[in-house]
Amino acid sequence: SSGIGEDQMIGVSIPAESGIAGWVLGTCETVLIKDVATDHRFDRAFADSTGLVPDVIMAAPLVMGESPIGVIEVLDPKTADFGDLSAIDVLTELASQSCNALSLMNAARDLQSQTPQASVDEAIRYLTKPGSTDPLARFLAR
Repeated sequence: SSGIGEDQMIGVSIPAESGIAGWVLGTCETVLIKDVATDHRFDRAFADSTGLVPDVIMAAPLVMGESPIGVIEVLDPKTADFGDLSAIDVLTELASQSCNALSLMNAARDLQSQTPQASVDEAIRYLTKPGSTDPLARFLAR
């Protein structure tokens, strides 16, 4: 979290079934909502409890494999200079790359638990073994 009020958001967890984030988690769709106060998915009570009540929310799902694991949100993004669709594309790509990084970290941790002195090269070989269905492994194998 960064920006005005960031200190109020550190460690805040949004219930998976609640609000716009819950909707994004359930549908795995990225959204940009310009007037959240009029959107039925907006959880005003939760926003009030954080002390940050945005006018605009942009949110994208974090998906590992086929499973959503969370949501990344940008509150009150400034999209006028590059457009809404570009902003959505950037956030969607950021969410995807974040999951790729998590996948790589998980694979490296798994490898290190098997071989304490595992190197980065060993981690890449482990990820790119034939038959892997991990999206990052497929990317690294190209």
